[in-house]
Amino acid sequence: MMIAALEGWLGRQVNILYGRKRAYTFATAIRNNDKFVGVIAIYVKLDELEDNWSLTKMPIIAVDKRGAIIMSNQPQLRLKALKEVSTKHDKYISLKQDIQNIEYIDYKRFLPQTGWELHVLANIAPIKIARVFLGGSAHS
Repeated sequence: MMIAALEGWLGRQVNILYGRKRAYTFATAIRNNDKFVGVIAIYVKLDELEDNWSLTKMPIIAVDKRGAIIMSNQPQLRLKALKEVSTKHDKYISLKQDIQNIEYIDYKRFLPQTGWELHVLANIAPIKIARVFLGGSAHS
């Protein structure tokens, strides 16, 4: 992040602060007459952004390039590896929550500015139940 700022780019990274608090940090160089005089960094607390996500019961997770869950409205998932808490299946993802695995349809979108992948997970159980009552296959 600091190297990017020194090279004239906007540096960005996630920082783990005291008490496992997380912040997304922006940094840029400060120059006076083309002479480097310092760097300014702005920290945005991620837990405050996640508060908005708590309005839905559907799990929402943001995963970084290394596969770590950076943000989630499910506190138990934060800072864990996605592959540690989930199993990818053909048409859905299974997420380990407490002592059970719950199947979800995975709606995901790449966020190029951060390099993260945003996942919104919809519980597949109501769809399977509807298929049974409508005479379709539960796994089609």
